[in-house]
Amino acid sequence: MLKTVGIVAFIIWHCYVNFYGALYNRSPFMRSTLFATGLFIFLSGATIGLHYHDRLVSEKINTILNIFYRCIKLLFIVFLANIVIGVVSTKTLSLVLLANIAQKMISILHVDRWDISLQVLLVIAAGMLFNSIVVPVLIRLSPFYCKLISVTPLFLIFVFDWGNKYHLPYFWRYLPLAYFGALSGIVTYKIVNNKLLSKVHLRRIFTFSIFLFGALWVPVIVSGEIASNIVVETLPYYFMILSFYSGFGGLAFRYLDNGPLSVHLNRGFFILGEYSLFVYLLQIVLINISVLLLGGETFSSDIIVLSIALGITILCFLATNLIDRLRSIYPKLNKVYKSVCC
Repeated sequence: MLKTVGIVAFIIWHCYVNFYGALYNRSPFMRSTLFATGLFIFLSGATIGLHYHDRLVSEKINTILNIFYRCIKLLFIVFLANIVIGVVSTKTLSLVLLANIAQKMISILHVDRWDISLQVLLVIAAGMLFNSIVVPVLIRLSPFYCKLISVTPLFLIFVFDWGNKYHLPYFWRYLPLAYFGALSGIVTYKIVNNKLLSKVHLRRIFTFSIFLFGALWVPVIVSGEIASNIVVETLPYYFMILSFYSGFGGLAFRYLDNGPLSVHLNRGFFILGEYSLFVYLLQIVLINISVLLLGGETFSSDIIVLSIALGITILCFLATNLIDRLRSIYPKLNKVYKSVCC
């Protein structure tokens, strides 16, 4: 569910970036999706801490190698996508173009680069690799040392990020969210499998988290000035992502994954989250096609932009269901899909 919400928020955000004519004055609808990038990076870390928990203990080397392979695939996808964009724009393919793209990808370590497409995948790849090494250490430590090692770096990260919010490059502003997500995934694993909290306590945590998310999210929608201060990944931004994860993620686990609504809602629209990488790449292609069809025209109406976003979301949903069906019929296609997107 959380990945589905994130991918839809990404589609809305990208549609506003490409079709909204007044980007300098962000619409409330646009501001409402500011958490999408951070949420995806956070969830990539939570996946390592939660779903890879057992494998990082029992099959540590093989699991780390598998994660490393996935990181290489993400780097290759970013590199290939930027080559395609470069060839389309320059009508040439040369070693100079390839070297330039490689140099730009490396340079995100020390500068903001908005001329590199899919750069969020570079942050996710780095976060996955880092977490694959750190998470096994945290799992094996005693509870006291685990808490000490976990909280101290996060505290230092928050202080450093808050004080340097206008200076840190995009890569370093977002990367801590992957580590933050991994810690949250480990905690979630222990709560779910060891039953550390009663249902009453869990409901209180879910309720508090949802109210906390609302308390941070609503002001962002109402005030562009507040949004400008939170979107640069300061401490409130981290708590916005964490509260969304613990609140709505808890509700999803309670009512969707294993609850009374699981039969009706577990797939359906939420299949977008299961195919998140495929949908993320597809929506970028569809948005660029739409830009070409509309001749680069922009709009001042939220209704028009949201209608475009809705259309692209529906196309992604239909394409995802088609791919899901074809994968179950053709084993070779399923193998190709897994080699690229899994």
